[in-house]
Amino acid sequence: MANVSWNQLLLDQLEWHWQHQLRPRLDGLTDDELEWEPGRDVTTIRWRLEHITFALADRSARHFGREAVDESQYPFSPTADGALALLDREYATWMAGGRALGEDGLLAPCGPAEGPWQASPKASIVTHIHKEVIHHGAEVSLLRDLYAARAKQRGARFADTDLRGARFVGCDLSGAVMRGVDIAGAAIDAPWLFEGDGSLLVNDVDVVAFVDAELDRRFPGRSERRARDPGALRAAWAALEGAWAQTLKRVEAMPAGTVDVSVDGEWSFAQTMRHLVLATDMWLGMAVLEKEQPFHPLGLGGASLAEEGFDTSVFATEPPSYADVLEARASRVAMVRDLLADITPDELAATRINPHAPEYRETTLSCLHVILEEEWEHLRFAVRDLAALNA
Repeated sequence: MANVSWNQLLLDQLEWHWQHQLRPRLDGLTDDELEWEPGRDVTTIRWRLEHITFALADRSARHFGREAVDESQYPFSPTADGALALLDREYATWMAGGRALGEDGLLAPCGPAEGPWQASPKASIVTHIHKEVIHHGAEVSLLRDLYAARAKQRGARFADTDLRGARFVGCDLSGAVMRGVDIAGAAIDAPWLFEGDGSLLVNDVDVVAFVDAELDRRFPGRSERRARDPGALRAAWAALEGAWAQTLKRVEAMPAGTVDVSVDGEWSFAQTMRHLVLATDMWLGMAVLEKEQPFHPLGLGGASLAEEGFDTSVFATEPPSYADVLEARASRVAMVRDLLADITPDELAATRINPHAPEYRETTLSCLHVILEEEWEHLRFAVRDLAALNA
């Protein structure tokens, strides 16, 4: 045992794990996986990778001569590829620093850089960081497995399974069959329920038409969202503006800050306004008006925008004031109103390009229908969440 190099043993511990277990498991990581929220209080793959990355950078700075780092200023990447590049770089820096310690360096005290543990040998910091990388890396690997398994449940059978309180978000449950289930208190939100010839059977009764009619009753004017001629479209848009005006007045009477509160992880009221700005820019500014750069900086979309190839650098990165949001929103509402003011049947029939799928063709009318659907659905979401906040 006299010839054992403890320094090499410690480095081998992490290096073997990194080369044969952890790093290969990170290959092919996507941006969607990076941001995936498993539910409850389980943090994302992004959080874990950034935690590992900064732990390596911070301790390399404290003990191996790397430049000092501040977590609030660290250049974490918004993409999976960028996050892995940073992780690789900090791992390499850490390993080089560990090798330079040698045998004697492992026994040297940590010094003031470790505060109350300054008298502890540097070997304790090395083992601590290795444990951090190994156990958080294992969590990342597990989350990747769970993410992949989401797509493998088609045709699965759940019997005598307790799913109380479960939350299904963005899931495809079309064709799912439930027999002898207790769904008391269950809540279903399916924005695409009314598209095509879809059905939803509850105790053998198709409830789609009932739900559609009830929403029309609750939201006067919604039934006109599929208007087809210029006059009907103008009336439909006027009804929509009136519905939103009532909701905005309701928000004004609520406590300060309400517009920025999220309910169950959904967009806040202000964020909903910003998303509708983007929807108008996408389907009117880009698809119909064919503007070269149609997007308002305050528009808000999801991660899919970048994946579709849109230049997201045009969008604001800091939350704007509510007053600025309302101004942007008013400008887009007016944009639709102005278009409808003198539009003709021939212009409604003009061919347009689907902004999300250029290989598909739309018409001006179909683009306006998308905007109307977006408007009414997000009004419903907003009213629902405001009710929850007011409860």
